[in-house]
Amino acid sequence: MSIQDFRETFRRETEHMLARLQRKSFERSRLRSSEASPASTARGASGSPAESTTGPELAHLGELQRLAADMAESVLERVSNKASIWADEGTGGAVSKEPVAASALYGAAEAEAAAARCRLEARRQELEADLQRAKTEEAQVRAELVAKCKAESDLALRLQEERLLELRQSARTLDIAASRGQEAAELQHEFAEHVGRIHSNLALAREAVSRLESRRRNLEKVEGQQSRPLPPMEALLARTAPCDVDAMDELDNPVVEAIRRGEQVCKRMRRSLAGA
Repeated sequence: MSIQDFRETFRRETEHMLARLQRKSFERSRLRSSEASPASTARGASGSPAESTTGPELAHLGELQRLAADMAESVLERVSNKASIWADEGTGGAVSKEPVAASALYGAAEAEAAAARCRLEARRQELEADLQRAKTEEAQVRAELVAKCKAESDLALRLQEERLLELRQSARTLDIAASRGQEAAELQHEFAEHVGRIHSNLALAREAVSRLESRRRNLEKVEGQQSRPLPPMEALLARTAPCDVDAMDELDNPVVEAIRRGEQVCKRMRRSLAGA
């Protein structure tokens, strides 16, 4: 077999191993998706397409392919370098040289494959450890986020309730102030009406007092005239005309009666004013 044949063999084996790893990764991804909770499913829907279709084992698929190619090239280079030595040491001639080289090449390939599998297994374990740490951190962050959101929502709810209570108290205070203002306006209106009635009554009282004072002055004038003695001429006339005295008395009686009634009215008005 030539070096190109060995390179093609290495390539096929590498692709076969990577295909098996990819199938296993897909199966694990489907298993994790079926066991995921609704919340994690919702978060997975918002993630990248690569994370939703491939597992964490294939996150470094290109690196694995590069390592496999480097391993194959290293094995083929070592075989190429030692091919002449193996040819000189062989005793079976040209017929025995190819099996010895092939067995040596297979042995080196097996050693390199074992080392590569060890490296791949170590890398896989490292990735699984990283994944487990990420899951633990995610659970912790989720719990902290839920607690923080709950505390913030409780605080916002308490502030809203306090604000609502303040608004209700303010509305109640405004209603009380409005009712008191309406009552005060009604009382002020009633007081204004009462003061107006008092002013009108006082005006009527002053007018009545003025009329009574005028009547009183007239009555006092009449009484003064009656209390004064008759002038000499009037007395002489009264003595010379005795026959007309009765006629004069009859004429004076209505006047005297009117004066008496006026005095009585004045007395009643004085008593009523004194009582008020």
